[in-house]
Amino acid sequence: MPPAGARSSTVHRQANKRRQEQAEAKKVRDQKIATIVKQYDVSHTGGLNKAELKALLTDIHNEPPTDEEIEWVLKESEKDADEMVTAGELEHALQLYADHRHLKPEIEVYFQKYDKEGNGELSREEVKTLLTDLGGKEPSDKDMDWVLERSDVLKNGVITKPELMLAITMWYARVNEEEESGSSCCTIL
Repeated sequence: MPPAGARSSTVHRQANKRRQEQAEAKKVRDQKIATIVKQYDVSHTGGLNKAELKALLTDIHNEPPTDEEIEWVLKESEKDADEMVTAGELEHALQLYADHRHLKPEIEVYFQKYDKEGNGELSREEVKTLLTDLGGKEPSDKDMDWVLERSDVLKNGVITKPELMLAITMWYARVNEEEESGSSCCTIL
């Protein structure tokens, strides 16, 4: 067995090597992202506007995203509300949309069941019914305010298909928060 100092030195070398590999991988990723932005930024603004982002996502997925999906990706991924996705925001935007596409079949099932008006949007009451069915507990008005405030990214007063999984996630977070704090029930013996 090598002396303790030699083992420590080997561990440090391995850690440094991993850090260097990660830095190089990030550099390569950043270069690819910059190349993509340059290719699709036909307006020469340094970022992708709605039309340019739509073109990119269409090319990647062979199917155009809806205007609602584009608006959602923009609002969720941009940091400075400039109505465009910059190179620093693009990786997050691409991951958001890929995750959304992966969940689309499940989202469609929820909308078929709960979108009573068939307008592609869930009203507060429709969301409340869905969350009650999922969680077994009816959300209070305060719970609904909390969930909708965090998940209505488009700020249009309804939950759209791209926003639905966030609303469900927020509801589960709210229920878990209440359970952990014990605020939802108290028994005095």
